[in-house]
Amino acid sequence: MTLGFIPLRSLLTRGRPPGTPVAIHAGRTVDWATFTADVARLSAIVDGRGPGRWLLYTEDTYAFAVALMAVWQSGGVGVLAPNGQPGTLAELSAGTHGLITEHDRTIARVDVVAALQPSGPMSRSWTVLDRESPRLELFTSGSTGARKAVPKTIANLEDEVAGLDRQWGSLLHGREAFGTVSHQHIYGLLFRVLWPLAAGRMFCGETLLQPEEMAAAMASASACFLVASPAHLSRLKGFAGLARIAAHCRPIFSSGGPVDRATAAALRDAFKASPFEIFGSTETGGVAWRQQDGTADAEMWTPFSRVAVDADPEGLLRVRSPFVSAADGVFTLADRVDTQSDGRFTAGPRGDRTVKVGDKRVSLPEMEAVLAEHALVSQAALLVLDHGTGPRIGAAVVPTPAGRQALPRQGRRAVTQSLTQHLQRYWTGILLPRVWRFVNRLPEDAQGKITEAALQAVFASAFDPAVASAEVVDEAVSDSAVRQTLRVPDTLGCLDGHFAELAVVPGVAQLQWVMEVARALAGPDVALERIEALKFKSILRPGEVVHLRAELSPGRRLHFRIDNERTVFSSGCCVLAAGPADGA
Repeated sequence: MTLGFIPLRSLLTRGRPPGTPVAIHAGRTVDWATFTADVARLSAIVDGRGPGRWLLYTEDTYAFAVALMAVWQSGGVGVLAPNGQPGTLAELSAGTHGLITEHDRTIARVDVVAALQPSGPMSRSWTVLDRESPRLELFTSGSTGARKAVPKTIANLEDEVAGLDRQWGSLLHGREAFGTVSHQHIYGLLFRVLWPLAAGRMFCGETLLQPEEMAAAMASASACFLVASPAHLSRLKGFAGLARIAAHCRPIFSSGGPVDRATAAALRDAFKASPFEIFGSTETGGVAWRQQDGTADAEMWTPFSRVAVDADPEGLLRVRSPFVSAADGVFTLADRVDTQSDGRFTAGPRGDRTVKVGDKRVSLPEMEAVLAEHALVSQAALLVLDHGTGPRIGAAVVPTPAGRQALPRQGRRAVTQSLTQHLQRYWTGILLPRVWRFVNRLPEDAQGKITEAALQAVFASAFDPAVASAEVVDEAVSDSAVRQTLRVPDTLGCLDGHFAELAVVPGVAQLQWVMEVARALAGPDVALERIEALKFKSILRPGEVVHLRAELSPGRRLHFRIDNERTVFSSGCCVLAAGPADGA
């Protein structure tokens, strides 16, 4: 293991020299003396409530580390909220002493405590933690349904961190940990918080979501490594400043799903090695790893030391591991696998995403994989929708560069027909997608995972701005008037099912564009009271370039006109009323 590795149970009792760097927080280096003082100040408050459960949610990883250590030292259990939405925090706070978070977060009827206290005792008597007591409660991602709580003991976490350091610690000597994934989930928790703390390795408190942020932050680090997700790495591969990141950063770790071959190859060229991919789950912790090196067996996963895997009678991956939460150390995942005699395995589609449409069953991951083989598709995500006449499959597609060119040139209908014909080689009739959304990126959570709820939102309304807004080519704005040049893309979701043989932009979509302009002129809270002199004079079709002219006159009357050099498409007057924005 790395020199200076301390088991989690005795991290604070054994300690480190006061000047040892711990983290980058708010642009400055925090040392061990400051870290332990922050933990002591928060512990004094947590001690006063007695042992129990505390809900933890912070954006900043350093603040989270302080909160978790304080709760553990006080004999409590840290409950990790999977996101910071007020509804989630209010729901999960039931049965806890309260929420430990950033100082400016408030939740109705929830006792909120700031993770970083400005004053209080700067030292305390530290305690060796009991390895066998549950001290952490995580939640599954909800990617296939409602989330569920998963308890973890100190032993589960401590043994996994020790195993990671045996596996890769020698590669990380002197390197700081940077991450694109949240510490509120098991992967980010282990790789961004617990492993660096145990190994005496600095970590960055900020979560870096964009390549530009990574390049700027890493420029001040002499050497670092990256904890990321496949989705973030996919965006990173095309970043113009990739060479600047590669100069400081290696290796890269990834979890949350497989890294696609194109991304693995691009990063292998830039970083001289592909990412280390981690296969696992909240329930199991890390199960196996791989590195796509371009060889024939690059798809194979190698189990971690002390982890044994096999296929259960249904072909699903069964894991035996000290990192598993279950009392017997065994957990069966929903991934179908082919195991090899040497213990390695390949993973197939998840069994829990096999759905029934009509009287037929289909594996959504299998269809997603086939759809992604099409030259116009970069990524695809499918789900079952209630389509009025019964369940139907909806497809959210991220186009390739060729796909983005094909949409305006060939038209949305031609592209979806091409994708449908591609799928017809394997599936027929009712199983084929009936609703399509073309998006810039798939809806990801903080872990880069696509949850069912987030994907449902993409299809929730044909008039959501993500699928109904025109492309603004040019714009001029004054105090009372706006003039925009708009291009009507073929990707508008409001075109789905609307005059299938002759795609037409609905009038309500045009009114939404006008209301977007109204909010720019009159404020975000304006509402539409009534429309006067409304006329739709010509059919507006995708591919058109038009001008939207709007002028706000006294009486909150917004006169608008959508036209081009050939014709007028619509015009009228929107009378605005102050109040909650209801849209068009």
